[in-house]
Amino acid sequence: MDNHVENVSPEQLSQIVGLNPFHLTRLFSAELGLPPHLFQTRVRVLQAKKLIKQGWIISNVSQATGFADQAHLTRHFKRL
Repeated sequence: MDNHVENVSPEQLSQIVGLNPFHLTRLFSAELGLPPHLFQTRVRVLQAKKLIKQGWIISNVSQATGFADQAHLTRHFKRL
């Protein structure tokens, strides 16, 4: 997912693929096991993990991966 930093709403995503937002979420979840927003969060956390291993400062990592701030990243990082 190359555009993991962008916040794409369910409505925008559904317009791109031409499906109702609720139907899209059900299909996405059935196929990947997660709804789109949780999938995006997981991709962001995995990218953050790579950057932290490369020695990036955590506050810069949070910005580079699309999290609102360092606390937001930390909360999701611990959860996953």
